[in-house]
Amino acid sequence: MVDFLVEEMDKGIGEYYFREKRVNLGIKYFEKYLEEIRTLSEQNPEDELLKKELDDTKSKYCYHLFENAQLAYNEKHWIKSLTCCQKLLSFNYSDTSVYKYTSLIYKTLKQQDIRLKFAKKYYEIEKNDPDINRFMGEAYFETADDANMQTAIDFYQKHLEKYPKDSHSYNMIGHIYASSPLLQNTEKQLEYFTKAYELAPEEKIIIKNLILTYSRMKEPGRAFELYEKLKEIGMTNDDYFDYAALCIKHKDFKNGFKYYSRRFEKETSPTFYPKIDKKQWNGQTIQNKTLLVHVEQGFGDFIMFSRFIPEMKKYAKNVISVCQNELLDLMKESFPDIPFYGVINTNLEKIDFDYHIPLIEIPRIVKLEPDTIPSKSGYLTAGAKRVSEYKKRFLSNPEYEGKLKIAISFEGDKGAKAQGRDVGIEYFKPLAKMSNVQLFGVNKQFSDDFYKQLGEDMNIVNLAGTFVDFSDTAAALTNMDLVISSDNVILNLSGALGIKTFGLFNEQYEYRWFDLPESSGWYNSITPFVAKKQNDWAEVIERVCDALPKN
Repeated sequence: MVDFLVEEMDKGIGEYYFREKRVNLGIKYFEKYLEEIRTLSEQNPEDELLKKELDDTKSKYCYHLFENAQLAYNEKHWIKSLTCCQKLLSFNYSDTSVYKYTSLIYKTLKQQDIRLKFAKKYYEIEKNDPDINRFMGEAYFETADDANMQTAIDFYQKHLEKYPKDSHSYNMIGHIYASSPLLQNTEKQLEYFTKAYELAPEEKIIIKNLILTYSRMKEPGRAFELYEKLKEIGMTNDDYFDYAALCIKHKDFKNGFKYYSRRFEKETSPTFYPKIDKKQWNGQTIQNKTLLVHVEQGFGDFIMFSRFIPEMKKYAKNVISVCQNELLDLMKESFPDIPFYGVINTNLEKIDFDYHIPLIEIPRIVKLEPDTIPSKSGYLTAGAKRVSEYKKRFLSNPEYEGKLKIAISFEGDKGAKAQGRDVGIEYFKPLAKMSNVQLFGVNKQFSDDFYKQLGEDMNIVNLAGTFVDFSDTAAALTNMDLVISSDNVILNLSGALGIKTFGLFNEQYEYRWFDLPESSGWYNSITPFVAKKQNDWAEVIERVCDALPKN
């Protein structure tokens, strides 16, 4: 019989480190001990005690690994837990929960494709988990791959065959029908969200999903009824912000802009506004004071609401404003009697003012209503000299003569994409093929190479490289016969300049365009073209082509 007392010290040290949650050291000493016992066993094949020790040590090692994997997972030490699971699987560990844990860890690490692979393995070998179908439905859904969405629904429905009162699964199926571009179906949304609501009428997420569905189905009355229910349960700042958006969309500006103020206190992605060591103006008399109007959101937001800045002279002796640097020249040109400062290089402590206000708080202060929106015919200008110089430098090509010069903007920021506001460039092909039309690209984020790779059929002249800031963009747009834009900053700029514009809106459009499809509500020069079905841009562009002169 072989004496392995010295080697066994490594096992003892390994056990100590596992108890102390020093997993890497525990693994190191246990694996050293296993290798030592394996070597001794190979040298002494007749020694049964060594064989038993090797088997017992493997079992004990796997026990420690799984125990620490669970502990690390519960304490959100994801990589430590994953290390334990990886070692377990290398030992062909028989506990199928390791596959489930590994899948959940990769979910947390946002590596959903790997997560799905381990989920599939778990599904292959696990027969007794009562929650397996819901687990798989979640795994397929969280890949965010539209090709997996029907499979996710199938698994959730299998789960519901066994557990017909699981409101979560009904809610998830409704959510998939709401979020998947391929499967999007408001009738199915309503069916599954309604069933979830019947089973869990106090569940906030279900109520909010049902509100969203009624809003999409253009049944605002039902949506507002559910908001009353939500108020009884308790609304967060996020909830009030969503409520504000619904109010604005349906012309209730009083409640809309009142609760829109919650944007600064939202639990998720609150609107940034700097800490300013002066009082915020809330409508009190300040006729002998100076008011600072400060930027708070994106370019399009500032452009849309900058119309209110000169209006503030009715309330304050002096008005000054801070805006994005890219808008600075345009604002100075458009409002020459108001001092503007660029947000990047401005120290507010060195500016003399008495009160401040975030720009989009003004509608609440002035009690704005849909029929009292000022300056709908336009309020910005690029300046005659700049417009003339731009035409001379960039638009004097004889090939453009006699053609309808149309600027197109088809994509906004990440938020626009997430909200379905972008239009694929390929949909503009019928316009590009019209012999009496010359298209000009004005999306700053796209290079000449982007347009070249579209092919000869897409004859689009890219102007983005000629823009230093928005004053250049404004000069280019002013030289156009028409602007065609999806819901992004160019749409707002063109409308604010008073230029003839075709606005492209999805069937589910953003809340601020309260007067669609009759008008944009904010700009007289914008003619809206609203999709009859979500993302059916081909039909929208067909109507746009029909609205253009043919020769």
